[in-house]
Amino acid sequence: ADPYAWKCVLANPLFGTIDDVSNQINPASTTKVMTNNGSSVPSNNGNFYGGSWNFDYSDDYLSTPDTDDYNFGSGDFTMECWFYQTAQTTNTWYTLLQQYGSDYTTFFAVYANKVYCYFYHPINNGIGNFQVIDPDTLGPNKWHHAAVTRSGNTFRLFINGILKNSQIQNVTLVNSTVNFTIGADANSAYHFQGQIQDTRVYKGVAKYTENFVVGST
Repeated sequence: ADPYAWKCVLANPLFGTIDDVSNQINPASTTKVMTNNGSSVPSNNGNFYGGSWNFDYSDDYLSTPDTDDYNFGSGDFTMECWFYQTAQTTNTWYTLLQQYGSDYTTFFAVYANKVYCYFYHPINNGIGNFQVIDPDTLGPNKWHHAAVTRSGNTFRLFINGILKNSQIQNVTLVNSTVNFTIGADANSAYHFQGQIQDTRVYKGVAKYTENFVVGST
């Protein structure tokens, strides 16, 4: 059982449907309305369930309207997903899940075959940012689990259950009002190519603070 289920605010198995099932994990969560943008379709390639959701890099992405559930501010949070990337280049961004657009706040993606997390916060009457990056490259055509957490002022990035990087930042993240998205940003850019499944967002808890064993079939 997930000991942090009561903090889950978004959960998309992405098996045959794009529906949010966070209310089945956390009865206090409001079911989020998901929109399929572009031509994304189910895939038979799945790390779990025998399926996932396919993104073809052209115009595909999933979105759900902004709510306070994605306003992390200075509090703890977790974002995680499984992904199977079918293309790799060294100069292209491939979005996983994020709330990033005209008033960007969090950017969680693959670039140069590495997982990147950018966080935006007010600084000197403007917007500053910092990044937490996996120093190692990931091969394509393989399922990987990616998770980013905040515990206090420590931001951590985990790949396949291994802590890859961390930073201490005493910041309040920007409160964005754009859609929360999977597979591209709110401006329909930085499209993913491959499959994504089991996206989850937790507000108010760092689900992982040290190495852990990822789920297994």
